[in-house]
Amino acid sequence: MAMLIGKFHRLIQSRLLWLGFLLVVVFTFVIWGMITPRGARRAREQQAAGRLNGKPVSHQEFRQAYFNSYLSVVMIMGQALNITPKLDKELRRAAWRRLAALAEARKLGISASDAEVVATIQHHPGFAVDGRFSPARYNAFIAGLLRSVGVSETQFEQHVREEIILQKMRHMIRRAALISPFEQKRAFATLTDVFTVDYTLVRPSDVAGEVHLSREDVRAYFDRDPAAFTIPEKVRVAYVEFPISNYLADASVSEDDIQAYYDQHIDDFTTDTNAAATNAASSTNAVAETDSLYRPLDEVHDEIAATLRHNAAVAAAQDAATDFVVALAPDREGNAPTFEEAAADRGLKVLTLPPFAEKEPLAGISAGLDFNHAAFELSLGPDDYFSDAVVGTSAVYVIALKERFEPRVPQFDEVAARVRAAAEADALEKALTEKARKLHDDLEKGLAAGKTFAKIVRRHGLIPVNVTNLTAAVGFKDLDEDTSDTILRAILVRNQGELTDLVPLEDAIAIAYIAERKPGDPARFESLRQNIINALRRDRARLLWQGFEDYLLRQAHFEEKTYPEETAAETNLEEDIAAELPAAEEGEAASTGAPPADLPRTVPQDE
Repeated sequence: MAMLIGKFHRLIQSRLLWLGFLLVVVFTFVIWGMITPRGARRAREQQAAGRLNGKPVSHQEFRQAYFNSYLSVVMIMGQALNITPKLDKELRRAAWRRLAALAEARKLGISASDAEVVATIQHHPGFAVDGRFSPARYNAFIAGLLRSVGVSETQFEQHVREEIILQKMRHMIRRAALISPFEQKRAFATLTDVFTVDYTLVRPSDVAGEVHLSREDVRAYFDRDPAAFTIPEKVRVAYVEFPISNYLADASVSEDDIQAYYDQHIDDFTTDTNAAATNAASSTNAVAETDSLYRPLDEVHDEIAATLRHNAAVAAAQDAATDFVVALAPDREGNAPTFEEAAADRGLKVLTLPPFAEKEPLAGISAGLDFNHAAFELSLGPDDYFSDAVVGTSAVYVIALKERFEPRVPQFDEVAARVRAAAEADALEKALTEKARKLHDDLEKGLAAGKTFAKIVRRHGLIPVNVTNLTAAVGFKDLDEDTSDTILRAILVRNQGELTDLVPLEDAIAIAYIAERKPGDPARFESLRQNIINALRRDRARLLWQGFEDYLLRQAHFEEKTYPEETAAETNLEEDIAAELPAAEEGEAASTGAPPADLPRTVPQDE
């Protein structure tokens, strides 16, 4: 044993042995750690979001294009937006179009200088006060809307640079949009021709007496598609509420808070003096100018104080609700009070609701569908049966799931009233369309035989209406705007002596006869010609630009990579953006300090 130990001791002291061992280790690390050119390409391919021009596009590059496309929409809307599946699909397509267009711009040598970026921002009407660039307004935009969606000032400036480049390319396309003299004349005629029109409306009330359905008819309607009357998934819940009014008395607001709120929301406190200017101008034939003045703090002091007290009360109610949620959580041993026990300990009344569907409005609940969504996210496990605090307009809620009902196809008797309503609506629509078609056929035959529109219409028990001096600009004065526009579009493509097709409206079907179509004053053509060309060119350029982007994607052999479900979380861009957005009340912008909602897009567009 001693000899063996001695040999081993001499062996480990051998420098040659340690040198050999070191070479093996180094060689192993170098070989296994080396990334060959082929390996690097393979890695880029595996990590690519897609391919353009035969080259992989990294997720980082695609995410930036996706986010810049989203930011363009935000700039148009003036507020952060929730990413719906439909919007996500459009943004993905827009991102690839953007990448292809910017790649083409680089080939053409199109760029945007720092001076152009600065000038574009300074001339943006959304950042102007009294017609001049306002650094304070721009800084409020950066601190408000942009920060709410996770964008820095540098990123925004890069977005503006890209928009300028794209705008230059759009301008190139627009110059190729030629408008023929025929199109100009046709558009002029559409704008200025004067019509005399007879029309009538066929309403549901005109055929209601013809719809009679027996129980057997309703049952047959149900039997054709019972699944159409599937009772959706429902839940039954209990809940406790924390009324916001209970916390108002203890809500305190300092003068500093009021001043800070006023400074941050200064654009909410303007008064329009245009009315007074208009009155003065009407007596002097002068041109009135709009002048918006800020209301002084003294005037809006109490209004701001009330808002801040309400916000403080909401926060206090939410804190109380959160404390209640914490009390429901099991301890380390898995012990937890029941929902009812925790409520009793705090003197809260447990309320219940009958089973409801996810999109079913609930009486007495001020949180709207947020309450429903929170309820449907719950499960019956000990840790998941209760919700977080759900904030409403008049109370904060904590919900407990009691029972879940799976969707099912009902028996006829369960939904007989619902089926009858659907069957009667379907029968009424068919009767309405049938009556309108029969009237249309009689009008075609009667007008060809020399009978009048009014006489034929009255024979069907309907009321004819005659309108003179009708133009695209004037429309039907006795109809609402949407109805007028819909009928007018059907008339403008018809010649004198022609009958329109059936014109579906929201609550009726219209039929119109062009009794006379007189050309507008030709002397006006030259004065309107350039405006007509510009309008037609904008529309044409929009279509050309879309076609150009599609061409670029085809030329680049565009491929978008798809991913299995298990990696979807890694590529879900809409969730990445949504995670950056602060919570907002329904219908409100998800940011503060942003320019007004009518903020135009970053770079003025001419398409």
